[in-house]
Amino acid sequence: MKIFRKIKKFLVIGIIFGIIGTGISCTVFVRRPPKPAPIIEVRPPKPHPRAIWVPGHWKWSYKYHKWVWIPGHWEIK
Repeated sequence: MKIFRKIKKFLVIGIIFGIIGTGISCTVFVRRPPKPAPIIEVRPPKPHPRAIWVPGHWKWSYKYHKWVWIPGHWEIK
């Protein structure tokens, strides 16, 4: 009989902590600020006749928690 009381007590305590634990958990949503205006870039001369200009763009940096400008560059296709 003592073992059943201990098991019952353990189960009741577990259920209580389970209910309390689920009530405490929450989800946090972090909102990013809006993207800044694009930066006007001056294209350097074409390095190769087949080069294509890839314009710069804003990219969210998870490391710094802010928008970072990725400069434009030439790519040879």
